[in-house]
This record gives sequence, C-alpha cells and structure tokens, in this order.
Amino acid sequence: MPCLSSHRPQHWILLFLSVVLGLSGLDAASAAAAETAVEIRGRVVGADGSGQAGVVASLEPVVSGRERGVRALAGQDGPEAVDRYRTGEDGGYLLVAPGPGMWRVVLEAPGRVPVERRLVPLFEDATLPTVQLPVDVRSSVTVVDTEGRPVPDARVTGALARTSPMDRMLSGTGWRRHGVAATTGPTGRFHLPRAENEILEVRAWAPAFLPAEVTGGGDGEPLTLRLPAGRERLLRVSDPAGQALPDVMVQLATAGVTLGITDVEGRLAAVLPDAAPVDLVLDAGGGWRQGVTLDPASSDPQEAAPPADGPLEVTLPAPVLLTGTVVDAEGGGPLAGALVWPRGEPGAAVKTDGEGAYEMIAGSPPEEVSGAAAGHRVAAVRPADAGAGRVPELRLPPAVVLAGTLSDAAGQPVPGARIRLRTPAHPGLTWEGGFGGEVAGATSDGQGRFRAVGLDAGAE
Repeated sequence: MPCLSSHRPQHWILLFLSVVLGLSGLDAASAAAAETAVEIRGRVVGADGSGQAGVVASLEPVVSGRERGVRALAGQDGPEAVDRYRTGEDGGYLLVAPGPGMWRVVLEAPGRVPVERRLVPLFEDATLPTVQLPVDVRSSVTVVDTEGRPVPDARVTGALARTSPMDRMLSGTGWRRHGVAATTGPTGRFHLPRAENEILEVRAWAPAFLPAEVTGGGDGEPLTLRLPAGRERLLRVSDPAGQALPDVMVQLATAGVTLGITDVEGRLAAVLPDAAPVDLVLDAGGGWRQGVTLDPASSDPQEAAPPADGPLEVTLPAPVLLTGTVVDAEGGGPLAGALVWPRGEPGAAVKTDGEGAYEMIAGSPPEEVSGAAAGHRVAAVRPADAGAGRVPELRLPPAVVLAGTLSDAAGQPVPGARIRLRTPAHPGLTWEGGFGGEVAGATSDGQGRFRAVGLDAGAE
C-alpha cells in the first residue's frame, strides 16, 4: 500500500464560520456509497514529531454487545481486522474499509500503549488526527481470592481513568486508550499496558467468583484485586409464555461481565450475590436485548426467589419489531443505504433499502433510534408506540461540507493539521466572545487538503 507524505509541524486551527455555507449536494450519496470502499489515512509520530515506524494499524468492525460477550467467553479480544498496515519511517498508514459502516482503527506497537478511534459512522474517505503512542511502563496486576490465594483463568480488563494524563493528552483528537483484556495464568498475575503516571480502572472476574475492580497504578505500584465469593444459582430464562429460551447470553449489567449462555432448556448456572438484588442483561441476539432485576426477596414473578430445589425463573419480555423510514429533512426524499441503530448499540446497525425503509428487532420498551447517511447529520427519534413498533419518520438534516487546502506563509501545504469548526458560545458574538460546541472537524492530508462534514445547513 502507498505511504503517506512527510509530516510538517502540526497546526491547530479554530475556524469560525460567519457566513452561511451552501449544501453539499449529496442527495443520492447514500445509495452510491453502499458499494464503495472507503479509505482511512493517518500518521503516528514520536515525541519529537517525526514519524514512528513499526506501528500496526488495524481496521475492525464495531460489533454488537452480544458478539463482544461471546468473544469474552472464549477469552478473545476484539473482532477480526478487515485490514492492517505497518507504518514505515514516515509513520503514515492507509486502511481500506470494504464499505460504509461502523468501524474503529486500532494502533499498536511493541513497548507502546495502544490507542483506538471509533468511526461511528463512516461514509467517506477520512484523514485521522496525528497521534503519539505513549511509552508503555506496564502495571502488574494480581488477582487473588479473599484468602489471598492466586486466581488463575481470571479475565482482567483495563481502562483509562478520566483523571489520567493520557486522557488529557488525547483529549480533542477522538483517540482514546484501546481497552486491553487478558486471562491470568497459574500465578494469578498479568501485566497491563500503562503510560507514565496513568491511572487505570482495572476489573477482574473469574467463573467461580464475583467481579471486583480497583483504581490506581499512577505511581507504578502493583495492583491487587480480591475476588469475593458468591453463590452459584441456576437460572432459567423463558419468554412471556413460559417457553424456555436457549442461546440467551446473560451478563451482569453493572460490571459488564458475561456469565454465560443458556442451554437448550434455557438454563445457566452462574455465580451471583448471595442475597442482594442483581441487575442482569439478557441478550437473545438479533437486537432482542433487555435488562432485568433479580431480587431474592421480591414477590414479582420476574424477580422471584427460586424454590429450594428449582431454578431462579427469569422472564425475557417479548421483543418489538421496529419499522420506519429515513428521509432527507429538507426535500423529504428517501435515503437508501442509511444506517439505523438502537441507542448505545452502533454495532447492531441495519441499512435502509432503496425506499429508505428499515426494520429491526429491539427490546421492550424500545429505546431511542439513531440514523445517519452520507452527506447528512446524525439524528434520533423515539418510537411513538412501543406496542406497534412503528418509528416516526427519521429525518436527517443535510450536512454542509467545508473543503479547502491549508498552506503556510510560504505557500507550502501543511499536512496533519487539525481543523476544528465551532459555533459561537452565544448568538451575535464574534469569535473573541468564546466558542460553543465543536460541530465538525477534519485533518489535512499530505497535500494540505481537508474536508469537514457535519455542519447543519445554514450553520454559521
């Protein structure tokens, strides 16, 4: 694959648009984009701003919560990459997505903390902000039981605490720490990637224990997680008619831990808190996903205590078939190839057909539904009638495309510059009066060209 052009010092520019921009004119872009490969470019640099070689850039699909849970049960990390690129001396990479969709780019290198950037959604070629991978000073994590004995085969995950210096370094770029997961060996010990002075939120769970979490590691001290014991419960998941539901994934809602998948009789043996109520997420696949609360002291049939010799009965409410159409907010025409997904689940997105219509399964009551299309802003609606499942027309406002070339005082192109487009903090104020939220952004390519998509029509 071709390498990107050499890097110039990064420039950060805030553009205040004081004139009304014209529409992008991408009326039929959604349909055309459905069959078109999409290129993602970017650059990784070292502390001195020069390109970093040997970084592996991977392009992965953003998957549903169920697929993530199934992979976690198998001890696997993220989904398989659809494309990879190893950077050369200039630090540039080029990844190709087979088409528009929900994607993420992961950057990894030996001795460095990995980072990722979600592209949710991605419809056209993109140049990502230049990024530096912090040096990995590693954190030692040990998982033990309440008696201090090592716990093998524990699943350990690490996330960046918001007060971390690394979080502040990546702020505004769209990049974030790549979540790392691993399984402990016989000693119950594992090393998690960590940047200097980085504070980690670490969580661990093992099949015979309840999950535990700890925050720390900022000064390099080893972290120890003590997994409390729980009580093994036999769960039986059924539909509202009492029919057993096999192949339902069961998760602890607060800890995000996947306990397992029900068998052909809808049963699953899982370790749960001995007496306290517990929130679960049941996922039968295809969008049929629902949260329930189990309370041994409750008289509710869905939350009832099990008989002495029987399972704890859990009812998964019937799903709702959501149907609707996606249209252009100005002209009212249908948007083919648009993406529609339930709130918080971009990995479960579906595409509209040639008439802009879609259908998908959702939990009951259905959550908010979001939609996006090429050349349009993301919008969301809430189903008007949970029983009927009919979603109000999803009207996507056309976006404005601001394209141009960035050059220095000598007329030379400036690659890798981040362009931020913001609205004024208050109507009528000049840029000196302060800015409101960022409404669009772009990074200039090797020739200094940039293309920012995302402004509402008529934005200033």
